[in-house]
Amino acid sequence: MREPDRNDLLHVFTFHKEKDGRRIVERLAPMKNAFDPGEQFHRFTIDPLAQIEAEKSADDAGQMVLGYYHSHPDHPAAPSEYDRTHVPPWSFYGHIIVAIEKGRPAAMTAWYMDENTEQFAPLELVRE
Repeated sequence: MREPDRNDLLHVFTFHKEKDGRRIVERLAPMKNAFDPGEQFHRFTIDPLAQIEAEKSADDAGQMVLGYYHSHPDHPAAPSEYDRTHVPPWSFYGHIIVAIEKGRPAAMTAWYMDENTEQFAPLELVRE
């Protein structure tokens, strides 16, 4: 893993197939952080047009957007309250969070938003 650029804190990941009921991530699509430049080091937002373009690109490749990946500089790899209130509220999407400590990737976790409780629940993350 590399340390993300502060202007490139968010990625969309896509999958093409399922294997044994698991979703397989095959591609990361970098997305520019559209949040106010002075706050980008700890906040993010997706440009809606870029989101549409990511969906179209995935569809053109026979894939679909599976979820989102972003970093937490100098914070744990766990969803923040900001994440909870600003992510798409659908349980279909996964959310991967990478903790960055002293400029280096330290931990990576995966979550989904439980639509009933409006809280994040953990997902198993398996590297192959």
